[in-house]
Amino acid sequence: MQVGSSITTISGKTFKVVNFLDSGGEAFLYETLNNDTNEKGVIKIFRGNFDRHEKEERIRYLMNFNLHRKSSHIIAPRDIYFGNGEIGYLMPFVPGIQLVEFLEKPKFSFKEGIQIALDLCRLVKILHRQNIAYGDLNHKNIMINQNGNGIDVYCIDLDNYSTPNAPPSRMAGQLFFMPPEFNQAIKEKKHIIPTISSDIFSLSVVLSEIILLISPSVGSDGSPEEITQALSLPWRLDPVFIDSHSNPYGNYPVAVLNNELCGLFRRGINPNINNRPTVFDWIKALEKALSRIYICPECGCPTIIDQSKNFCSFKKHPFERLGLLINKNQNIIPFDRSALIIGRDQIGCSDKISKIHICCERIGPHIWINPIGLNGTFRWSGTNWIKLQNKKTILLKKNDKLRIADIEVNVITIN
Repeated sequence: MQVGSSITTISGKTFKVVNFLDSGGEAFLYETLNNDTNEKGVIKIFRGNFDRHEKEERIRYLMNFNLHRKSSHIIAPRDIYFGNGEIGYLMPFVPGIQLVEFLEKPKFSFKEGIQIALDLCRLVKILHRQNIAYGDLNHKNIMINQNGNGIDVYCIDLDNYSTPNAPPSRMAGQLFFMPPEFNQAIKEKKHIIPTISSDIFSLSVVLSEIILLISPSVGSDGSPEEITQALSLPWRLDPVFIDSHSNPYGNYPVAVLNNELCGLFRRGINPNINNRPTVFDWIKALEKALSRIYICPECGCPTIIDQSKNFCSFKKHPFERLGLLINKNQNIIPFDRSALIIGRDQIGCSDKISKIHICCERIGPHIWINPIGLNGTFRWSGTNWIKLQNKKTILLKKNDKLRIADIEVNVITIN
């Protein structure tokens, strides 16, 4: 294909080839302009060493899913080109850079990293809901476009997809993201068929790079054999095996993760195919993590908090400890457990307090209360007492003033 030439696709649309972009293992990429709309696009022209009929069938099969209608951020074939013995397909042009380049000099916050990971999982969910395995999920097939409105995530290059009834893919994917069962199949000279489970392994490796800024094979990536060996083992960054607070490669230490995300990495980067999580598990955990990011006031570093966390992930600065000071008798009830019931026996002073008046939950440094007492729980607004809605969880803050039935208490810091 020549730069400057015009092409016509099977839909009858005409495009001008304006620029050579890249070449890969099986194809060449060119930038195009739609002659009618002047819209930028990309054409992928496949090299000659393939079964043309099979390639066309796979392209058409993927086009029939109309993935662009489910998300414009999944870049799949939209039109087909035949010419001069060549076959290729047209797809939209994607702005931005590959994830691998985006991660080389990270200029995004930890929270933005969690959001990028979540957006990627939501795109993979669209494929998995259609029973499509991506087949080649890696940091070069994810595009990132950072603009004034935020960070956009795109999935590109679905050529290695796998789904029932479509002709099988002929590629194995990228070594750094390849699950152990693929390496075993290569060793035994068996054909590799991507699956939803193999996608989850690759996705988990990518998520480690995005969230922790580190590959799970780090330190054992000097040769293909070392990489294969490292990825054939259970998750090597597991806090069970390493100091979770260390970050020798400039990455986030594993201690920033909560127990739920640790559990998903533990299952996702694992040779046990049947125990891997789903993309829906990842989405649920990442959505929760977004609301649980705590920034240490001492060192400014993040931690995804849960009930197991008592100090920050980097410098181990202890979280602020809070308690309730009962004004009438000066007793203090510390929030020193993950779950605590406060009522008549704990406070005393009044028979108007219910046996169980407030249920408390400690998540890292945060104290959440759920009022259930018959005679109400109130918070001082600065001018008057506001009754808290029963069975509605609220976050307590230092210096809050509460009235539990008719007894006033203050939220204080405990040394």
